Amino acid sequence: MFFGRKITLKEFFDEIKELSNAKDFLAVNAKRRELVVRWLYVFGYSDRKMLLKLTRTSKGKKSTGYNFIANLVDKGYIQLFRNKYHNTDLFMLGHKGLGVLIECGFITPEQAQLPNKRKFIESSKVLHEIGLQESVFITLNAHYKVANVIEIAKEQRFGSLMVDAKIVIENKDTREQYTRVVEYERTEKSRQRVEFFLVEHMKNISENKYDQVFVFFSTETMYQYYQKVMLEQPKEWFKRKDGSFFGGQPYEPQKNIYLNRLGFLYFDKSTEKTSYSTIKDIIKDDKNPMHSYFNEIESKNEERREVELEREEELIERLEEQLRPKIEQEIAPRIKKQAQDELLEQLLYQFDELGAFSKGQFRKYLTGELPI
Repeated sequence: MFFGRKITLKEFFDEIKELSNAKDFLAVNAKRRELVVRWLYVFGYSDRKMLLKLTRTSKGKKSTGYNFIANLVDKGYIQLFRNKYHNTDLFMLGHKGLGVLIECGFITPEQAQLPNKRKFIESSKVLHEIGLQESVFITLNAHYKVANVIEIAKEQRFGSLMVDAKIVIENKDTREQYTRVVEYERTEKSRQRVEFFLVEHMKNISENKYDQVFVFFSTETMYQYYQKVMLEQPKEWFKRKDGSFFGGQPYEPQKNIYLNRLGFLYFDKSTEKTSYSTIKDIIKDDKNPMHSYFNEIESKNEERREVELEREEELIERLEEQLRPKIEQEIAPRIKKQAQDELLEQLLYQFDELGAFSKGQFRKYLTGELPI
């Protein structure tokens, strides 16, 4: 378990608050330190802003949070480094941080290995990694009071997808556990890749591989684009070993359970406000910014259905016109003779039942061989 026991994020910070009120600042720092090293073990590295936000030391005096981080570096719990592509301080685990994780039972001594610092220094994915951590943090805060945090894991494979992060939470009242997937989309992708991404998530949700997906975006444009692709009905693609795609038929899910289980989010850093929508929200809420686009798509679909229906009716009419002479020439006489034969058999049977004539006599009356 991420906190070592079943506890909500609120309960964790309430404990810190109680310790702070009791002036037990050593215990306060110990709990915050443990939170930092757990976080860094999961995500590899982070920046100062994220760690201050995580430990809630970004509020109050600026020096408090900075001194807290500097103390962790000085004592060897974490290491400071610079990335080639990111002009700010980054932090990863130090040897003493591994010791804290072993002591609290988060890892075993066999798992106590520092990550490759050179790999972090040369990574071009820093902005994506920090954005992902912010997305996970927002997701955790959405369950701040109501759910115990069971597990946080990075880069988990589900079917054809390697998802950015997985969070397992437990409802505090019912004790039911749920798996939330968090994705962070920072750069624009081709339409094919977007459709593959969305369809694979729909498949995984339908197969109950996880309960819900939260897709965060770095720009509002991407946030709206992915929703438009969903409303337009994405195509189903399959990936070859070389990464290329094949297929491209419109995907028609067996169930619509993904409608409120695939969420799209955009966090505006300038206002610190989060926009959130599901396809169900777009369809039901006429105040949703994307609702007008949904109506536009529905109108186009209705027009297309009407055109297709007209074409189908025209085709049927043409086929009938082409087949009518053949029906009249070949099939109608056979049907007529068959009907006559059936009628004759019925009359013969009825007169035979009455005993008025024999079948042979009646047949002669009908053909005119005997006078009536």
